[in-house]
Amino acid sequence: MSQEYGNMNLFDFIRLCYKALCRFLKWLMMVVLYTVRLCFNYWYVMLICFAFGVAAAYFWSQPRLSRFVGRATVVFPEGMKVTIEEGMKVFLSADYKTKEELGVCPEILQGLKTFDMYNNIDARNDSMVDYIDTKRSVNHTDSIEYISMDRVTLSAKVLGYSDFSSLQNALSKFFESQEIYTRPVENWRNHIRERITFLNTEIEKLQNAEPRPETFNIPMFPCNDSHSLPSVLPLTAEERLQNLLRERQHCEAQLQATPNVINFQTPFYTETMQRRDKFIIGAAFGIILGILTSLMVKYWKNIKSFLFNKQ
Repeated sequence: MSQEYGNMNLFDFIRLCYKALCRFLKWLMMVVLYTVRLCFNYWYVMLICFAFGVAAAYFWSQPRLSRFVGRATVVFPEGMKVTIEEGMKVFLSADYKTKEELGVCPEILQGLKTFDMYNNIDARNDSMVDYIDTKRSVNHTDSIEYISMDRVTLSAKVLGYSDFSSLQNALSKFFESQEIYTRPVENWRNHIRERITFLNTEIEKLQNAEPRPETFNIPMFPCNDSHSLPSVLPLTAEERLQNLLRERQHCEAQLQATPNVINFQTPFYTETMQRRDKFIIGAAFGIILGILTSLMVKYWKNIKSFLFNKQ
């Protein structure tokens, strides 16, 4: 046999595969025809099971039994990511009464199943969010894909309720009422304002200088990281001016984007499985259940004999 397969050429191999495929298709056709005949012979069983599947899908599609996932991205001052994440955990660990006093509606409190925070990933290092790390596959030491340090995406799963506005308002109220969060934010805003004032002065000097100096050797500090060591760059007057304008624009954008401790980019948007999909799943479940039940009815005597060891 091994010698026969060893002498097999490509044509023989293709012919063997073709015969195997034909046998498989013939077997598959026999299974389909047998299943169709079984369904016709036991149509009443199929009808009952199909109706059961559709009814189960109908009850499953009711709002009180549906799971709603609300997602929203919050923005905060750079450097406060760890503090904000710890604050979210403190909020979640608060008792029922405290959350109710903050304004979370009872439907959310009773139906809340999970509350997660996901990092926003800047894969191209261009200060733009490329995707949300729902699989938690990127860590802080990753040198290829960077975690955005000024935002996080919240994901709440609630049973039977789809309005997340009370949760959003309660989170904002919680952070605004705690000095441990408001004081660092105010200090950060004051630092950015001082930086903008300095940049305005430097820009005005450059724009009014006649003639402008040809080159500068000036230490450059990023406005979002005051602890970095300065890097001395030889720049032309125009390059220096453009750098200052870009930095001022960045700092002003930061102030505009973070008027509060946490700032929702958009309200919670809700996701849930469509009713149509639930009915499709219910109908498929009913058909499969009907086929299995029909097989049990047809071979019930054999099954009963096997279970009770009757000859």
